[in-house]
Amino acid sequence: MVLCEKKLNNMKGKIFGFEDPVARNTMRDLRDGALTGDISDQDEFFRGIARAISVFVYLNHPDVLPTVQGNRQNLFNAARLLAMLIIEFANLEYLVREFDDAWYEEAARRTRAWAEEMLDSIQNALAPLVLSGRAPPNMAAIYAAIAALRGRLGDIKAPPRK
Repeated sequence: MVLCEKKLNNMKGKIFGFEDPVARNTMRDLRDGALTGDISDQDEFFRGIARAISVFVYLNHPDVLPTVQGNRQNLFNAARLLAMLIIEFANLEYLVREFDDAWYEEAARRTRAWAEEMLDSIQNALAPLVLSGRAPPNMAAIYAAIAALRGRLGDIKAPPRK
């Protein structure tokens, strides 16, 4: 459980630091391995995408969302206090709110685009193998994972404010 939490937290840090959840060259290598029938590479490829989706499922979970919203509200309150104390910061609360919304939305947009790109890359690389009769033995599992994860892309959304 601790390892799972650590990996999810590391992924969250990458996503909100506007990095790829998993490096593209790593995903390319895993994809290529999966397309040769390597189940370990296949599982790791799809696990990276699933973990990226899981970050947003976690942030939007009813047990976690109040904490996320409370932390965001605390930032707004601090900005309001600074705005009241320092005239030059009069617009700070407005700016923090705008930045906060944009930051979460951009992280969700980038993650969704990355996940779609990864799913497209494996699906597009698999198609010619299937058409030429050289489909890997794990073809059905790859197609099933693609479909399952595409069905979860809608879960990648910014958590709402209070």
